[in-house]
Amino acid sequence: MPNYPNVAQLLIGWMKANLSVVNACGRLPTNYVQTLKDGPLHVVSRFGGADRLPGLDVAHVAVDTYGVGDAETLAAAEDLRRAFRFQLQGRSVSGTAFSKVATISAPTFRPFDSRSVALVTASYQFTLHAPL
Repeated sequence: MPNYPNVAQLLIGWMKANLSVVNACGRLPTNYVQTLKDGPLHVVSRFGGADRLPGLDVAHVAVDTYGVGDAETLAAAEDLRRAFRFQLQGRSVSGTAFSKVATISAPTFRPFDSRSVALVTASYQFTLHAPL
């Protein structure tokens, strides 16, 4: 039986190792405002998908990017989009192959509770070949 990996954790690890992303996690931390001093914060979470064939996982993933300025936050989200589409696709991370990456919803500003924090959200579809 295939073992389906935690795609959010794979992405967070890849982002930190390959993109010099300092702030990436699976849930918004309570001290998120403090973490923004080190740069934008990317919160990565899976919100669905399917496993159409054994060992093939089609994951839908949301990435919320928080930052202190609109331009910086949007630029960080767009940089991540470019990296997913052109650097991650076709690569293997911890034995899991990312064979296809598609943008479901491009980075877009969203309302947020704090006027001093900008939020940009995007969603992607990753086709993964999980280790059998």
